This record gives sequence, structure tokens and C-alpha cells, in this order.
Amino acid sequence: MRFWLSLACFLFLSFSVFAQQNTAYKDPTVALENFDFEAIDYNTLDSISRDYINAMEHSLYHRFDKAEALLKKVALQTTSPLSGVARYHLLNELYFWRGNYAEYVKFADQINEKPEFYELASLLAVHPAMHVNFSTDSLVIPVTIRKHSYIIVEVFLNGKPVRLILDSGASFSIVSHKLNDELKVKPLANINFQNSVGTMIKEPVGLLDSLSFGNVQLKNVPIIYTAKNSVFKRMHVDGLLGWDILQKLAYTADFKAQTLMICKPVIDSTAEKNLFGIGHPILIVRTSSDNPLNMYFDSGSNSVDLREKGAAKLGEYKTRKRPGATFGIGKMKIGLFRYVKGFTFQTSGQSFSRKSTYLSPVEYSSLNIICDGVISNAPFQKGRLTIDYLNNHFGYTEMKATKR
Repeated sequence: MRFWLSLACFLFLSFSVFAQQNTAYKDPTVALENFDFEAIDYNTLDSISRDYINAMEHSLYHRFDKAEALLKKVALQTTSPLSGVARYHLLNELYFWRGNYAEYVKFADQINEKPEFYELASLLAVHPAMHVNFSTDSLVIPVTIRKHSYIIVEVFLNGKPVRLILDSGASFSIVSHKLNDELKVKPLANINFQNSVGTMIKEPVGLLDSLSFGNVQLKNVPIIYTAKNSVFKRMHVDGLLGWDILQKLAYTADFKAQTLMICKPVIDSTAEKNLFGIGHPILIVRTSSDNPLNMYFDSGSNSVDLREKGAAKLGEYKTRKRPGATFGIGKMKIGLFRYVKGFTFQTSGQSFSRKSTYLSPVEYSSLNIICDGVISNAPFQKGRLTIDYLNNHFGYTEMKATKR
């Protein structure tokens, strides 16, 4: 499941203002999309553009205090085309998706706006902030792997045991209305989100007293509940465990052993930095010609998709049409879909080849960067996958088949 807000006009304005700069070294927009900040000649940019790009870099590497100061500065420059994107980035990425609801409301009031999440943020702001506690530094728990790559874990919601899919594409956790009738979580407000097939859905958000699994206990957890739960029924689960929870821990999924190691995150300066984003995680992989691809990491999906923008980075490529079906919360699409033939990418020092990759028309954006595609757990089902958001790290180790 993937949240989405329309950024088309903001992106157009921000790209336009960068294009107007004297970019003798490298187009800042291209460098920003590739997270290649060293390739930018900041001397060719005006002060507002420099502040905005620096804020983006600080955001990506979790230097949120520095990012906030710069984004406020740009956001209040109302005559600049970058003011709008800075406001969006500050309100949604730095405040809302990080749970800083009071700051969201305060800044929205300061600029005299009522953005999309204003009502919900106002209601969440009066409650204590989400709190996470680890009973031990690490713990290995059993999980169920379905359809080769979906990770299903037993979670306790207000003390009730349920089965949830680890879904990094869900910014909040989601359960069915039926389950919520038992949990008796009262609605605070509604939220709009876009499912995996591009359909907008509006559902209520409530606040759980507690959520726990393994060695992790959380208090005051926002949760969405939906009547559109056919996907849950097919998977024999009760809902989704979202990115707002997953980013607060480091975990390693062993698909063959069907275990999940949950760790309390600690700073590791040696970790490869290839996982970015705030409300939505982006994994950086590389094409066979070493071009970077910004792939939205959605562990609640079971496929690898490309967008036209990402496919263009492959150089010459061939497509074909064939019948297929795509699924999302509340919607299924059946029809003839375009597929890219022969897509190869690299990550964690390993190469992955796919005979056929869905060429999706649905666009997604994170941190005002349009993603090149979507990647799930599916390519990594032969080994161990590690997600360590604190250290911007995604890792994978393939397990050798043991001979008998």
C-alpha cells in the first residue's frame, strides 16, 4: 500500500527554477534525483536553491534540525517557486510522517494554511507522542513467508494477537474494520491514500494504546482501518505493519529459515548508505550500465515495477504486452499490461536479472523526487535482507544451498 499526494505542479516549478540556473557542472535536478550532491556546483546556484538542496541532503541523512531551519527559510520566501515545495517537504516529510504533529499545526498556522493532514495532525497533537521501547537489544522470532516474499509476523494490538504483513509501502499500519470492531479504536479523522494500482481511498485513522511484537513495544500508535480488506482475506492476515513502525528498528529477514531478527538501531558509520526517504523509503540500485535507479521499496508488494523514467535509464530496451492483474487495497485491475524484457540491476554487490518487469503508468514521489520504479522483497527471497533506516542501509546476503 502506498500513500500519495499530488506534487506535479510543485515538481514542475522546482525543476524549472533549477533549469534556469547556470549549471555548468551538472544539472542540480539530475544530481538530486541521483542523490549525488558532490556533483553539484553550488556556486552556480542562487542562495534559495542552495538552501533547498542543502535541506534535502540534510533530510536524506537524518540531520533533521539543520533541514528544518533551511526549509523554513525557503518556505517563507513566498516569491520563490521553491517556496511551495519547501512547505510541502517541511509539513509532510519532516513533521507529519515523523510524528511531529504539533509542529505541523504550528507551522501551518504560521503560514495561514490548512493543508491536507491539518485536521488529523491537530487531533493527534493533543495525545502523547508515539513511544518505542526495546526489551532487549536483539531478538530472533519466527515469521511466516507467503508467496515467497511476504513476511507475516504475530503482533499484539492493545494486547490482542493478530497477523500483519511487514509493509514498508504503508506509511501507517492498517487493519480491517472487523478487527477494529474488536479493538474498539475510535476514529479521529479520515486520511486519503493511494493503493498499489493507483486508486485513491479514504479511510479513518485511530490511535492504538499499544502495539508490540518480538522485543519491541510501542505506545500511542496511529492506525488506519478499512472495510476494503479482500487482500487481507486472500493472504490470511489481519492487516499491514507500516513504515512508521519499521523505520524505528533494524531488522533482518531470513526467508529460508523464516525468521526475523529485530534489533535496536545503533549508529554504524561503516554501513553502505543506499536507503533514503522519510515517509516513503527509497532504495538506490544500479543498472547493468551503472546508472542509479531510485526504487520505492515496498515490502507489501510482491513484484518489481519500472516507470518510463526508470526504463529510460536502461538505454535501449524492448517491451511486450501480455495479460495480467495488479492488486491493491480495495481494487484489482485486469488487462493487457506492458512489460520490459530483460531488466538487470545490482545492489549489495550482487546482480539480479528479471525476464519480464511490469512497466507501470502510476507515478510515485518521495522527498519531491519522482521514483524510477518499485521494488519489493521478491528478488531477495533466497537469502537474508536487512533494513536499517537509522543508517540509511539496505543489505542482502544470498544463502548458499547446502548439499546433502
